[in-house]
Amino acid sequence: MEQRAAIKFRFRSGITAIETYRMMQKAYGHDCLSYATHSSIIVTEFLAKKSVTVINHPQYSPDLSPVDFFLFPKIKLPMKGTYYEEVNAIKQAVTEQLNRVTQEEFSKAFKALYKRCTECVARGGMYVEN
Repeated sequence: MEQRAAIKFRFRSGITAIETYRMMQKAYGHDCLSYATHSSIIVTEFLAKKSVTVINHPQYSPDLSPVDFFLFPKIKLPMKGTYYEEVNAIKQAVTEQLNRVTQEEFSKAFKALYKRCTECVARGGMYVEN
């Protein structure tokens, strides 16, 4: 949480993502934007077996994360306002929403990711909203 607040402050101060990341590395060292939670051995092995290309980027970059700008809204919006009695009911509802996402929608999301990454590079690492 502390690192997230520091990132938001630097962004609002006009500091680029690259500069922010370097400052965070200097301040937090190995704990900077801890990547361990996103690269567990089990997940890494599964992706390797399935020949999935992994694209690394800072975890606090919702502008460059298809999960944040595409997938979460697709899941959350249809479920909004629904009360679930059990965790299994939530899991089932999420699974149903995930199964409704078409291959075409995923394709569009990754085209949008490419566009966002290109824009981020052109802006020198600055945040991209649309």
